[in-house]
Amino acid sequence: MEDYEYGIIYFVYDVSDNVFNRSYIGVAKDLNSLPELKEGFEYSEEGLFALTKEGSDIFDKWHDDVSCGYDLCFGRMKGICQTIGGTNRCLWDYLTKRDYLSKRITK
Repeated sequence: MEDYEYGIIYFVYDVSDNVFNRSYIGVAKDLNSLPELKEGFEYSEEGLFALTKEGSDIFDKWHDDVSCGYDLCFGRMKGICQTIGGTNRCLWDYLTKRDYLSKRITK
């Protein structure tokens, strides 16, 4: 089994009838540590991506900044979220569309 030093990211869609969208990005150490999904969730068909060092750093920084929420005084998100956006989908697109941040490992 190949070792992915900075982790593997995957996108999980909420396919339930729930009012709230509970889709999210997950991180695993390797292919064997991908979780079994609960009912109402499906893995994205876009595949799995191995993070690079820079991608891992951005992933961590984004989560730190997004946890601060929306700044009502200045009318914007904090830090890197201003560039990437404040949703998991925005982060996923940012990381997976730049080959210096992640590499596709499955389709």
